Amino acid sequence: MDCLYQKTFNLDWPTVSEIRHILKHVLTAISVKNQDIDAAGLVATEYLTNLLRHSDETARFVQFSMHKLADKQLLIEFKDSMPSYDLFNQQPNQWQIDSGELVEGGMGVALIKHYFPNASYKTVDQQNIFSFCLTNIDKRPTLIYIDDDKAQLALLNAYLSEHFQVICCEDSESGWQEILTSGATILLLDHKLKNGTSEPLLKKLNQSNLKTNLSVVMLTGDDSEELIKRINLLGVDDYLVKPVSKTRLLQSIERIVHRFSALKYLINEERMQTKQKIGEFNAYNFGSIISQNGGDFCMYPHQQQTPVIIGDMMGHGITALKESFAIKGFLSGCLATQIPLIRCFKDTESGTL
Repeated sequence: MDCLYQKTFNLDWPTVSEIRHILKHVLTAISVKNQDIDAAGLVATEYLTNLLRHSDETARFVQFSMHKLADKQLLIEFKDSMPSYDLFNQQPNQWQIDSGELVEGGMGVALIKHYFPNASYKTVDQQNIFSFCLTNIDKRPTLIYIDDDKAQLALLNAYLSEHFQVICCEDSESGWQEILTSGATILLLDHKLKNGTSEPLLKKLNQSNLKTNLSVVMLTGDDSEELIKRINLLGVDDYLVKPVSKTRLLQSIERIVHRFSALKYLINEERMQTKQKIGEFNAYNFGSIISQNGGDFCMYPHQQQTPVIIGDMMGHGITALKESFAIKGFLSGCLATQIPLIRCFKDTESGTL
């Protein structure tokens, strides 16, 4: 049994959100299906919130772990040494999911059993263990396909589903939401849509930081020189003229994915300069927008006399990245003016400057 993640938390309400974020990131990284990720997050939240409601406020510690089992299974486990609270026995499962009624406690039990019938709770050596298994972990990469032609969606979904987790969207708006939330690495889209073209979506994508993790293939019925030139300027990695065969489509996607992976590796290798000598000291950069490991940033000096500016953004994902870019841009502008700056230090305990 391989341990993918393990940490002990002081259980409070913010911790529930933190554990759910961790769960999503780890499961996304190992290509678990989106619906299974959502179900695992919901079940973990249901269990932990019930544990919080029915336990004493002191000494609430819970160990959260994820283990890879044989036969494509993943074990999610919570351990604690608090007084036993067997959710399954304390809250009889008499609520029905389709009843339309809300029932405290019992609703959580029904949801847990609905998504994971194998979920269990037991107490061993004064330690309570709640666990459930995800089965048939899907290793296929996620591909988003945007096309307003339902027949074409069905056809290409059939072509691709053997090799990819395919998310089909009939318009740019739903496609954009999937780009934001699905963790997809491939975007396949038709050029002409009912309300125009997919070019505005590509422009929006290029203005975000999401394009760095997304390979784009365009389908078009128009192979004119003017159109091809325009979509190439929008950062399309490849384009295919319809009708397209299954073999040609898979070859195109495979080619750009391999090229993209190699390029991404080279870029990351160039950017992983996490240590820099400044006078007698070394400056270290952990998880920044440069290395794409977080929303933090580190601005190294161009001259020895220039201060190092390090920022730590609160939050996760797209919001933190956007804010860090904005603050970095503001600080770059301030430094460019060469106006003397007052150095401020914040006491993290008292919150005073």
